[in-house]
Amino acid sequence: MIKISVLMTVYNAENMLHKSIEGILKQTYPNMEFVIVNDGSRDSSAQIIQQYAEQDTRVVFVNRSENKGRNYSLNEGLSHCTGEWIAINDADDVSVENRLERMYEFITSNQLEDCFGVVGSAYKTINTQDGTVERYKLKYGRPGKKRVANMRIFYSMPFAHSTFIYRTKVLNEIGGFPTEVTAWIDFFALTKIACKYPIYALNECLVDRYIDGNNFFLKKKITDQQATNEAVINAWKKDNFPAYGLCHFLGKCFGCVKRIIKHEKSNG
Repeated sequence: MIKISVLMTVYNAENMLHKSIEGILKQTYPNMEFVIVNDGSRDSSAQIIQQYAEQDTRVVFVNRSENKGRNYSLNEGLSHCTGEWIAINDADDVSVENRLERMYEFITSNQLEDCFGVVGSAYKTINTQDGTVERYKLKYGRPGKKRVANMRIFYSMPFAHSTFIYRTKVLNEIGGFPTEVTAWIDFFALTKIACKYPIYALNECLVDRYIDGNNFFLKKKITDQQATNEAVINAWKKDNFPAYGLCHFLGKCFGCVKRIIKHEKSNG
């Protein structure tokens, strides 16, 4: 049975960390390791991870004293992963207990083991303030193998990063996670992979994403978005980023700014 590495990066995530870690340790899939990278957290995250590492040999704890950002932590975690596949799990998201098992069944039953680049799934978002639950079913996929048309990825992100499972070989082939940007790291990696490998979608909700209404990603500072846009354009000029992907990325930034403005207006 294929070994799967689950990779999680953590920064000041003590409120959700127990629930998120336990969601992975309770997985029904037997052959897995859990690589957790603490990115210089200032809360009790490191202590929480250390406790789990002492109790469960599947946990590989990488403790960074300095906060450098999620992309650098993902790459450091990648260097510690020994599995043939790598599943992403964010520190504020919870995987259902059979997530890895269902992904494994989907990939092997469709004989995708040696060809896929990324497989993602549907998910739910849960607002921690009012308990609102939204199910995000995928609009992509073809009958049978449910392959996502690769060109669609360059103008519409098919699924959330915390639902991804990569082939480790493919991720290493593209040089790991991009360090030239601080936002939409998943989009950078996915578009690079989609240039060479097929992307597949499993239309089942296998991850619960917990969203704090006051810290929802739509409220990122506009100045951060401007800095990220500049990094994208610079990367594009250096041929590190597909040209058609640039249009999608800037479109997402524009839409994000519109939603920030709408959110601020609705809150007075």
